[in-house]
Amino acid sequence: MIRDVVRKLGRSVALAVVAVILATAASAAEWIVDVDESRIGFRATQMGAQFEGRFHRFSADVRFDPDDPGAGRAALTVEIASVDTGNAERDEAMQTAVWMGAAEHPAATFETDRIEGVGDGRYRAEGRLSLRGTSREVVFPFTFALRNGDGDSDVAVVTGEIPVSRTEFGIGRGEFAGDGVIGDRVVIGVELVATRP
Repeated sequence: MIRDVVRKLGRSVALAVVAVILATAASAAEWIVDVDESRIGFRATQMGAQFEGRFHRFSADVRFDPDDPGAGRAALTVEIASVDTGNAERDEAMQTAVWMGAAEHPAATFETDRIEGVGDGRYRAEGRLSLRGTSREVVFPFTFALRNGDGDSDVAVVTGEIPVSRTEFGIGRGEFAGDGVIGDRVVIGVELVATRP
């Protein structure tokens, strides 16, 4: 009798575990990001003039269902040494210990803690942004749209921006700690093109 009870309990536990796994898999669709078609960049100012840059090497793990955003999650890792502002001297300077400190902190990361919908294809992700070894809680408002508006399409585009204070992350040391040369406000822009496997 005891053996039968144990057997039934074991079967019930196994079924419960399988149900949880299937529910998790179903609620957060996996998306494969096309790095060549996507862009992670930024806007900043130097002596009052705006300049832009981008990172050519990054990876992204995205699981998202627009009908159930709360079950989604995303993690991005960006290689600092891949920075490109169209100015080789500036690119090299950005990687030094004065700025991004790429030798000690080769990657920047963003990982979501919570995603919610706000209507009309717009969403809000709360998460942790880590730059130069410093992490801050940030909010990333973004849009999610199927390409060409085709409801049956397996191609999606995620677009959004995060304004940050570079000095809060310790970016810019010594004479560059202020905003006299490089402005303190930096806007990080994200455009991810992804497909469902």
